[in-house]
Amino acid sequence: MARVSGPQLYSIYTVPPAPGCWYCVLCNYNNQEAKGVFCAICSLPQGVTAEQAYYFMALNAQPGRAAPLVGLGLCYAKGLLPLTTNSSALPSPTATAATTTTTTTTITTATSLTPTRGRSRTSLSTTIPPLHTQQPQHRSVVMGPKNKGKAVECFEAAAALGNPEAKVRLGFYAKDGKAGAARDPARALALWLESAESGYGLAQSILAYCYMNGELGVEKNLLTARKWYERAAEVGGPDAQFDLAISYATGARPPPPGSDVFGTTSKVDISSSNNNSTDNTTTATAGLTASGEVLADLPRAALWLEKSANGGKADAQYTIARWYKKGIGVERNMEKALFWYTTAGNQEHHKAQHNLSLLYRVGVKEVRRTKQNQDQGQGHGAAEGEDEEVVLLERDPKKATLWCLKAAQNGYPRAQYNMGVAYKRGDGVEQDVRKAVEWYFKAAEGGHLDAHFNLALCYASGTGVEGGQSSQREAEWYERAARRGHAKSQYNLALCYMEGEGVTLSQEKAAEWFERAAASGRADAQFNIAVFYEEGRGVAKDLEKAVSWYRRAAEQNEQDAQFCLAECFHYGRGVMPDHHSAAVWYQKAAESGHATAGQRLAQFQSMDMC
Repeated sequence: MARVSGPQLYSIYTVPPAPGCWYCVLCNYNNQEAKGVFCAICSLPQGVTAEQAYYFMALNAQPGRAAPLVGLGLCYAKGLLPLTTNSSALPSPTATAATTTTTTTTITTATSLTPTRGRSRTSLSTTIPPLHTQQPQHRSVVMGPKNKGKAVECFEAAAALGNPEAKVRLGFYAKDGKAGAARDPARALALWLESAESGYGLAQSILAYCYMNGELGVEKNLLTARKWYERAAEVGGPDAQFDLAISYATGARPPPPGSDVFGTTSKVDISSSNNNSTDNTTTATAGLTASGEVLADLPRAALWLEKSANGGKADAQYTIARWYKKGIGVERNMEKALFWYTTAGNQEHHKAQHNLSLLYRVGVKEVRRTKQNQDQGQGHGAAEGEDEEVVLLERDPKKATLWCLKAAQNGYPRAQYNMGVAYKRGDGVEQDVRKAVEWYFKAAEGGHLDAHFNLALCYASGTGVEGGQSSQREAEWYERAARRGHAKSQYNLALCYMEGEGVTLSQEKAAEWFERAAASGRADAQFNIAVFYEEGRGVAKDLEKAVSWYRRAAEQNEQDAQFCLAECFHYGRGVMPDHHSAAVWYQKAAESGHATAGQRLAQFQSMDMC
């Protein structure tokens, strides 16, 4: 969708369901009930404008035909009807529709309808040329504003005719009290129950969510929730199957069904599930603990994941690939993992593409135990043979880069960062530091903190960046990442403040950032903040805190910290003198390579102080 002055311009791309598809928004919004009716519009020949197609739809949205009413309601709700000079010209869903006459050569609409494009007519009459043979690649239509009130009228009329989708949409209006509808949770629940009982998968998922969380006045009931999730999965296709898989995998609720209308797009990531449940029971009560909590059931989750994956859901394909790779809920099988990664990657799933990139970079091998006959001459049974290494995927840096590029072009920050690294090193591509910086910028825009750090390094050296070396820009990129918890950036930013490079010199700010980096576990930062506390640089002098930070760094084999901690025990700085502990830390510092620790330890031993 692109912005234009005035009305919005919708540029609509879909996979055409049939030759002559109008690429209209109706299929895009997954209006399953209406698709069969509206695909009749797609059979109209070339030369009929998109506006006329929508009028054709509107004129057929008359009492007794529920599916077009739902479609028209969607158009009102989303603002997808063509602009007209007289908005009241569109037929009311509760009024008698204008007649539509269709011949082999002409479509004539009611005289009250006026077309867009700034011209007024009393009728629309178009001569239809022969059917075209090539599918249109793109349609752009200027659309009008939303009209939720008209949408509700359409949905009410369709619901009265028993349309389950209309009931679901009216339920959301009643739940939230929107579009002029009174807030009525009880009516919302009743509408969803009617729709669910008729077999509508989305309504079944909604009910499951309500019972899982005790919403809309229903009592929380996990058994009933599981029942509705299962019914939705049986009839609702790959999306419902994936939601059920999440429920089984986590023992928790899936994301809210119809997340656009619930006002959230959050998803539960189960691709790296570490739950080790192996419950294979099939009764509903087997999914609950004695306290009523939902048990995870990874094998059953894997079953529904694979069903969803076979149905074409890319998220399920990616997840089951990771499960086969790690042996979660299924027996580990790298061949199947590679198959599902590739399948998801071919559907532009950026994480699958990135994982394929990583696998091609190192190759995939598997050790298998061969079988051989105990007695080859007589064939007396089978015995374990030798281990055999099987190559499942040859290492291929070029393919690795190709898949990484696909993921990067699909906006995945980790892949964008890796493309930057590839161009910086010339790994799988011709070395190009400017392209590396371009990818670092894209990854940084997506929030990748290592990309922030690498950009800072590029500005520090002037490599591949416009304007050359810039200490100020270097510090700016460190600070962006540092404020989001990136320990390496926190440490380097502290150095900038300590030395006054790219920022105003400030020992206080240096101490602040050293301590943040130290809290993240960096041994060098822990040593530096210990020095600051010992000397009272940028902070109040505090020998006990100094010893504490020296100890934490020393335990990570930071040799300078080991030596300083030994001195603290030797001379009683911040701790009681303890020659034995001093000798221990001098010894460790010497073993870590500290230049003077060995000499100090020898002095201890010669004086018999340890």
